[in-house]
Amino acid sequence: MLVFELKKQIDKAHEDYMVDQSVKALKEHGLYDPKRVIFISFSLNMCERLAALCPGFTVQYLEKDKSPEELAKLGINGVDYQYKVFAKNPTWFKQARDNKMSINCWTVNKEK
Repeated sequence: MLVFELKKQIDKAHEDYMVDQSVKALKEHGLYDPKRVIFISFSLNMCERLAALCPGFTVQYLEKDKSPEELAKLGINGVDYQYKVFAKNPTWFKQARDNKMSINCWTVNKEK
């Protein structure tokens, strides 16, 4: 499984271009397959565009400012929050499950 992260850009136009070029490259290299690729991004715009352009693919939003319910209404079918986000918002895991979203959780390593 390729976890394809798209980084936030300086504006919407650049983000749209990055999404379009990424999808084009995946198609050119025979990787445009929802069984092989999951998209993740901190950019809500990029996630919305990916969800619209790539039906059937998992698109996970990384930022903590939207609930799973809000994201589902935008067509985004996954969440990928830092573990602390679920701890601070205990209903969000159930919201994601109720909306049949994919769920991932990440941590930040600290140097000792």
